[in-house]
Amino acid sequence: MGRALWAALLAYAVGVQCVAGLDASLGAVRRGSGAGRLRRAAAAEARQIEAREHMRLSLRGGGIPPPVIPLVLTVGGASAALTFNADLRGRVLNLLQTVRKKLPGGKSGRVKVVIPEGYDVRNGTWAYEVNELTPGCLLVASPDTFRFAGPRQVLDQSVILLVRHGKSGSSGFIINRPTQFDVGDVTKKLAAFEQNPLYLGGDIGEGVYMIHGIPGLRNATEVSDGIYYGGSEHAMSLVQDGKAKPENFRFFFKYAAWAPGQLEGEMESGCWCAVRSSLDLVLKPRTYPGLHFAKAHKVFWHQVLQTLGGRFQNVSRDTIIKEETERMKMEEWVAILQDGGNTSVLNHEGIEMGAMAMSVFSKKNSR
Repeated sequence: MGRALWAALLAYAVGVQCVAGLDASLGAVRRGSGAGRLRRAAAAEARQIEAREHMRLSLRGGGIPPPVIPLVLTVGGASAALTFNADLRGRVLNLLQTVRKKLPGGKSGRVKVVIPEGYDVRNGTWAYEVNELTPGCLLVASPDTFRFAGPRQVLDQSVILLVRHGKSGSSGFIINRPTQFDVGDVTKKLAAFEQNPLYLGGDIGEGVYMIHGIPGLRNATEVSDGIYYGGSEHAMSLVQDGKAKPENFRFFFKYAAWAPGQLEGEMESGCWCAVRSSLDLVLKPRTYPGLHFAKAHKVFWHQVLQTLGGRFQNVSRDTIIKEETERMKMEEWVAILQDGGNTSVLNHEGIEMGAMAMSVFSKKNSR
């Protein structure tokens, strides 16, 4: 019995020493690897930031996730098809390009990353919210932000194509403000486009500006993937030679502009939502027969919100309900002032609300 007790005590002492030794060893590792611990913590934090960034790009605001874009990765003759959303695709490409540069000798030629032939990276009709301002993105005005903004009221429920953004400021064109004029009503220098509808591009300047999706035009500037600005002389020659159609080009009178840092401040204040979108939302003009031109911008604004999906659809619906309520209140006041002769409320107001309601619910009913 005494021997058993001594054996138990000895085992306990050895166990304590082993645990103490293990703790001491771990403590020494922890104390001796402060730099490694910091690196691991920094890497973990970087992964968390990357994950949060991805979630914001995909789901911030509650819209639909970004579309996936295929890539084909080939290494040493073996290929694999991968899919990424638009923003992650760019990061993957940059990473792989860096890896290729660091590969020794002729091995860099064995790594290739391509987009499948015939795939348009901005095809279909889609839009999703982003948190970075870059040329080619759309700025969607928040409801009522510019409703009573004086000279800037033209920005109310506007959708703006951002064509320039940098330290010197930002500029773009309102793409959803049609006018009652054609290009020929404003200038005779664009003979091939005299019948093209003219849009009000903003509240700055006096010139006529052109955007399009045709690459290779002389004196044209690429705004982003598939969107170009300028090159009107070459465009006219293409139309006259039958190599392009007038409807392939959009024209704007004036433009919107911001001083350095101004647009960033308005973004932080919630005035705008930055959006990446398909080409057709930018380059394909929308027409709404029977709708007064001064109200057409509202319909397109709602269509963009519907395309974004999620809570943006709720914003669209709530805005329609609010404006319809205001219109009905106005009719009541007009009726009172005219002693029941409700004649000054324009017919196009009813058409406007009907068109907006159709734009909101037609997509839902088609599902």
